[in-house]
Amino acid sequence: MAPINQTLLLERCIELWPSNPGIALSPVQLGRLEMYLDELEKWNRKINLTGLRSRLRIVNELLLDSLLPIPYLPVEGMVLDVGSGAGFPSIPLKICSSGLFFHLVEPILKRTNFLRQVIRLTGLEGIEVFRGRLEDLDSAASGKRYDTVISRGLFLDAQILSCCAEHLTMEGLLFTFQGSSGQYDYERFVGEDGKYSLSVQESISYEVPGVLFHRRLVIYKKERK
Repeated sequence: MAPINQTLLLERCIELWPSNPGIALSPVQLGRLEMYLDELEKWNRKINLTGLRSRLRIVNELLLDSLLPIPYLPVEGMVLDVGSGAGFPSIPLKICSSGLFFHLVEPILKRTNFLRQVIRLTGLEGIEVFRGRLEDLDSAASGKRYDTVISRGLFLDAQILSCCAEHLTMEGLLFTFQGSSGQYDYERFVGEDGKYSLSVQESISYEVPGVLFHRRLVIYKKERK
């Protein structure tokens, strides 16, 4: 049996994804994504970066929707990824958005080591990993504000939502990956006397191959009080 062409398989998965917003990647971008997936599979055999063991499931359930924010991201600016874990969505987004500077926040040492290794292997520039929690970033960032904040790995309760809003520039965007019903809770949160200065800009329902329930990408904007 001939070996599977992983790059071709990845390209076809992206093309055939029903929720694809029109994303087409260059050979260089596809090659870097393959390097990332190769390293993820290698490390995943030693430490638990993701519970998914099949490469196809990792592509379908983690990588594809990591690309959803691309049409909504600014061309340049600062991006904060809270709870970066195995690198989804920020490693794929950085590979596809060279004009943005990414700051990844992850508290677990083994995961930060993995993220730094991926950055070295893929030759990515304009991306840094901070080991710590979102609360620890206040002193490390010295009041720095971000044009975009992304949260995938964290459960967004009121406290986390407030912290994310605090790190946004005025009119900055907060991208959150949620379950199909999660949007309603967070619409209630942002409506509480405007305490987070956030408004819902987009709520995008999308399909994940092999997953029964739809997921949702909710985008908030920080408004002036």
